[in-house]
Amino acid sequence: MSAKKNLKGGSSSAKKATRAASLQLDVTHDSLETPTSMSSESKSGASPVMPTPSRALSFSVTASTKKKNEKRPRSNDAVAMESSSPATTTTSASNVANKVEDSHKEHAGASSPPATLTVLSSAVIAPDPSGITCVALSRAEDVIAVARTNGSLSLYRLDMHQGVAHSRLIRTLGGREGRTIRRLAYTANDGALLAVYFSGQMVLFCPQTLSPMHVVPRHGGAIFDMCSASSDAGDHFVIASADGSWRQLHVTRNPATSSLMFSVDVIQTVPKITGSDRALCVAASTSLKMVVGGDDAGNVVAWPLTIPSADDAAALTKLPPPSLLWSSRIPKGFPMVLLVAERPTHDACGSKRTTTTAAASFTPCVYVGTTLGDVVLLSFDSGAVMRRFSQHKGPVCTLTQSKLTGAVYASGWHESLRSYVCSDDGEWFPAEVKRRTHYHEASQILVTDKHQLLLSASKDGTIMMSPLATVFSSPAQYVDTCAQSFAFAKQRGILVQSRRDRLEFFRMSATQSYWIPVASLAIQLPCGYHVKGVWCDAALRTVILASDVTVMVMELQWSAAANSTVGGPADAYRIKKVLPRLTKSVLGTADCAFSDDGKHAYVLAACELLHVSLDVEGAVADEGKQRKQRFKKAPEPLVLSTTLMQVFHTATLVPEVGLTLAGPTGAVCFKLHPDDGTILNATEPIPLTKTSTELVSKQGVALLHSERYQNITAAPSSPEGLLLPESMPHDVRIVSSHSEATEGADGETSSLSSSPCLFGAFSKGLVRVTDKNWKMIHRGTTVQAFPLEGSNTILSLERNIEGSVEALPSCWKVRRFAN
Repeated sequence: MSAKKNLKGGSSSAKKATRAASLQLDVTHDSLETPTSMSSESKSGASPVMPTPSRALSFSVTASTKKKNEKRPRSNDAVAMESSSPATTTTSASNVANKVEDSHKEHAGASSPPATLTVLSSAVIAPDPSGITCVALSRAEDVIAVARTNGSLSLYRLDMHQGVAHSRLIRTLGGREGRTIRRLAYTANDGALLAVYFSGQMVLFCPQTLSPMHVVPRHGGAIFDMCSASSDAGDHFVIASADGSWRQLHVTRNPATSSLMFSVDVIQTVPKITGSDRALCVAASTSLKMVVGGDDAGNVVAWPLTIPSADDAAALTKLPPPSLLWSSRIPKGFPMVLLVAERPTHDACGSKRTTTTAAASFTPCVYVGTTLGDVVLLSFDSGAVMRRFSQHKGPVCTLTQSKLTGAVYASGWHESLRSYVCSDDGEWFPAEVKRRTHYHEASQILVTDKHQLLLSASKDGTIMMSPLATVFSSPAQYVDTCAQSFAFAKQRGILVQSRRDRLEFFRMSATQSYWIPVASLAIQLPCGYHVKGVWCDAALRTVILASDVTVMVMELQWSAAANSTVGGPADAYRIKKVLPRLTKSVLGTADCAFSDDGKHAYVLAACELLHVSLDVEGAVADEGKQRKQRFKKAPEPLVLSTTLMQVFHTATLVPEVGLTLAGPTGAVCFKLHPDDGTILNATEPIPLTKTSTELVSKQGVALLHSERYQNITAAPSSPEGLLLPESMPHDVRIVSSHSEATEGADGETSSLSSSPCLFGAFSKGLVRVTDKNWKMIHRGTTVQAFPLEGSNTILSLERNIEGSVEALPSCWKVRRFAN
């Protein structure tokens, strides 16, 4: 029987992706020898599809702390029992053993070698990319809001550390089918996040939990663009609607109700131009007090920006239609994006300009990006065409300006980033170009004033970040905004991932060189919501799914062979039955934590903490019969105070400490009952920190105030409570911890529990961390990392660029190579 027939429940798309999307596992071992036992699949007669020679398993030795004749300890039980290594692998590892030992002694010293570690590196099996439609930067420039084509919304923390930008995912909104966000904008003091949809709906989200606070009905059909015209007088926004008109919105906080209630009012409407059908773009300038708009007929019009005072209640309710300042028409094509170029505060060299010099040298104008790839400059006073640049090979769909230097940056469908600078004579000219910045079209670019960073979001799901000073001369760094969720069952060695509202299960092959599909489950969530998070226990008997409004608990019943033996034939990985146990309406699920025994789960939502009791007896073979699993206790949600729960982003179960919740206002700890897992101090949690806390691991290590990592659960006087190196990257997620191995005078190795060695993952790979230093041990674009059961082994999931590009819509090829 072939292996394909043994894979019950595997979808054809998952099998195709498994064979074609670079699925090999690159294994990095510390030891010099690998087990040569016969694989169980070979014994059972199964013949899985073998990878091509280019996908063969490759070993590379990074560190060595053992003798040559000493065998490597067994890896994850579910995988190591099938491990088989060719003889050539051991030979190649032996040839480089001496070089590796010498190089390691030079860097770390022979007296304190690191803990042994085995790294299994794999590309994401079946990527599910979702393009970025727009991004928004908070007023404090520390949070980036990212909206994708599938309707999802995510928040990323942005900070600068040692001159390098670091980003961390802090919150996610799964979104719904057919609800695509067109533009995002923050209100004053980051009090709310305004999102406008293609459907014409406008929603105000909480900037911390992404919970909807206010929903505005449709006005004028679909919304194609939005710009901010906020000032000290109030929050004002201008939208371009599908009926051809432009509307000015006023966002106010309602003092009569709670502090989180807002109101959005349309105070002014600019009628459409005769001959046009849709208003496509809009831009505003508060310093020049003008607004410009473009439509699908090629018209560009300007009108004065009116900001009524807060004391004028009648003006805040309704303003008369304004009189146009000027009206112009683009010779070819029609506008896709507009920008009002204002006077900068500094010149290109960074020195402050005087008022006279700035007025004489800089020429304010209106930038227009057209569908034919032209950048047209219109006069600020009359709207006449000043210049036209045709360097772009595709439509220009995004423009931005640096307030510090005054330079204008443009990008579009052909992924080329260009800058335009005003000379000392007041003439604008193309300055520099950076080609092939993305694999797909650039959707929006922004420039931060605080750190002088250029952010370029693309439809390939990535964000390019680069300092303005070196954006055209040095390589940029990229942030992969992956919308997929991953979970790993350590006891079974099975990877669970979400893809297109399906759950896919994969296990490693006998040679640990490729993935084998186990099952694919279709998930039907109410109202078209997407899966935003997946969690499972170590034995993979319970899977918890979460959307924006519901939490679903599923129970998996495995075959008798899977419960009676640790390893066996492919039938041992067969799922016998899937039983939905709970579907509960929960808003804003953020995180979930399982207990070590898998009997309790704690779901963190926007305003409540759910304790789900999973006291389940697993299905075991008893006299040829199988007992069904059942819930002994119904899940009972535990609702905490709203003030605390609104600022928590992560939930981590720290052994011997309790359930730790962390967020921007600090971290607290809940003590759990050792028998039934209930929360003992529900009303009075133990405060751990009073500052911003992120990336809390099971070892109690967290990032405090975006500055330094520290063990927040240990006593200050204990050795485990020492601060970690300050130079660590700010996006490290601690995966596992082991005692550091040291060699004594007699040559024997010993383990010091007071000197732990931590292994973590960040965007550039894996690191080894101690209380004194840290070292990079594996390089790669890591998406997720999971520790394996029974040994010092880490599974590193890395970005699959080829698979992501192939999964993108086919229109990107036409847009990129048409001209």
